[in-house]
Amino acid sequence: MASRIQNLELFVHAALEKGVPKSEIEQCLLQVGWPADQIKNALNQFADIAFAVPVPKRRPYLSAREAFLYLLLFTTLYLSAYYLGSMLFDFVNLNFPDPVMNESSFRIHKDIRLAASFLVIACPVFLFMSRRIYRELADNPDKRLSAVRRWLTYLTLLVAACFVIGDLVTLVYNALGGELTTRFCLKVLIVGVIAGTIFWFYLWDLGDEEREAPSMNRQTVMKRLAVTISAVVVVSLIGSVYVIDSPTERRQLRLDERRLHDLAEINRTIQRYAKKHNSLPQDLATLEAEATTEAGTNRPPTDPDTSTPYEYQALDAETFQLCAVFSRPSPDDDRPYYESHWRTHTAGKQCFEYTLDTKTRPVAIE
Repeated sequence: MASRIQNLELFVHAALEKGVPKSEIEQCLLQVGWPADQIKNALNQFADIAFAVPVPKRRPYLSAREAFLYLLLFTTLYLSAYYLGSMLFDFVNLNFPDPVMNESSFRIHKDIRLAASFLVIACPVFLFMSRRIYRELADNPDKRLSAVRRWLTYLTLLVAACFVIGDLVTLVYNALGGELTTRFCLKVLIVGVIAGTIFWFYLWDLGDEEREAPSMNRQTVMKRLAVTISAVVVVSLIGSVYVIDSPTERRQLRLDERRLHDLAEINRTIQRYAKKHNSLPQDLATLEAEATTEAGTNRPPTDPDTSTPYEYQALDAETFQLCAVFSRPSPDDDRPYYESHWRTHTAGKQCFEYTLDTKTRPVAIE
């Protein structure tokens, strides 16, 4: 294949050297069965300049810098598209809950924060890289023949096409099964719009550069697309701010979560103390003293914000209570089942009762 292309270029060079116009060379090669795209590529190797011999155009080469720019461009494109879709999916899940799925609002809020974090970073980088690369292509059109650019562009087209096809197949499958719910249709629309937009743009970009007269001004298209993407992302981020807690509120809730962790840790320490000494400790200072004298014993933690000790009181031989001052009431969400330390509480001082485990209860010594 490579030798055939080389022979074609040699033929074109020889014909141009004899003064044959490009149009006649093209017609001649078409008559003998050469593909139109190969003919055009061979003719484009030489500049339209009146000179004694054909003047070859400068061929772009694959450099490490070029590979880095395009890999960064398409990586941020994939991240932006994926997490934009993920955030929009989460909005649908919150507004159109499905009782069958048993989705946790706690988990959805965490997913929205993750998606927002990626969009805040990845989307501006993608827009910046797009603007920079397309400016370079406008100044040096021959860079459009870059191998890495074409490979990554066609790979992106393949991925986008697969998503569009899969989206349509899923739509038809669920339609035949009578499961066209609002929730499902919105998710299909989200995938179709995101993947379809990516597929349309890069297919148009590849096709437009091969036309002698571009169908639209490339800079105009890029500006309109950049404005549209920015608007969609900004609206999605604003929506996430209304859905999730503010950073200040999230900080207070995290402090309260830490307090619950600390109470659970103190409970475990007391359970171990009771198993060892056959009695409850008199106060938390007793646990502190034991941790100082014996290796492997944990010190009771203090409040993460004020550093004050938590309150402890033994109620009888087998029960005790631990108290903490919480900044906010516990959020109204369903925590994962494995968060065994989680307890519902109000803002301000809240006390919880604990009972010694059957394996650690004091045993009467006669």
